[in-house]
Formats: sequence, structure tokens, C-alpha cells
Amino acid sequence: MNGLFIGLPWSEEYSYLKTAWLVARARPYGLNKTYLAVLSRFFEVYLRNKFGEDSVVIVASCYSLFTEEIADTLAEKGLSIFIGWEGAVSLHYMDLALKELIDNVFLKGMSWDEAVRCVNEELGPDPISGGKLKIIIYRR
Repeated sequence: MNGLFIGLPWSEEYSYLKTAWLVARARPYGLNKTYLAVLSRFFEVYLRNKFGEDSVVIVASCYSLFTEEIADTLAEKGLSIFIGWEGAVSLHYMDLALKELIDNVFLKGMSWDEAVRCVNEELGPDPISGGKLKIIIYRR
């Protein structure tokens, strides 16, 4: 099961959401503090509207595509493309890769899949953690 940190410190007031498998209490690597992380079921229950045509979500977070649960749930809501990290990624490398990704699409006119492939070829995996950028295309 994969969750996305949302930046809120964990509080017992979220326990009812945890019991319903909507969120989890999660701890980032190297920290002793716990945070709220949303699970795929959270989007099933609370995301009421559909994504627009050709919508793209980029999740700048470690392990955002360790599993495809969240991406698949968003695709059921109309998402076209989900981009994230298969593993751990350092902040410096993530910033560098995301800048390259955005430049490839908006300055060089590449498609999202070409841009991801180019980032992975030019930069390679994160030299510290080995994390690699990944794309899932649901609709064109």
C-alpha cells in the first residue's frame, strides 16, 4: 500500500480516517516525526469531480510510483498521465529532474513520455538513492 504525504503532522483526530483505510500515519525516512498520508481510497471517496482531458499529475515525492494504486485510482477519475518516482530520491536531484522535465515539455515541445525518457537518459537515476522517474499514460 502506498500513500502520499500531505504535510500535516499526524494527530489522533485523523484516527477515524485511518480506521476507514483513507489515510495512514507515516514517517519520512530519517525523521522521527509522523505525518498524515492519504491512501488511494481517500481519492475514491473524496475526489468528486473528474480530471479534465489530457490532465497530468506530477508527484514530486519519493516512492510516488512504488505501486500504481494511487495513479490507477486517479485514472478512474479521468487522469491521463501520472508521473512520479519509483524509489527514493534526494531533494537536489528531484529539483534538477523536475526542472529538466518541465523544460523538455514546455520549452522543447516534447511529449510527456519523451520528456521523462530524456530525463532518465540524460540524468540517469538519482546518484544517491537510485530513484528513477516513471510515467504511466492512461489516455492520449
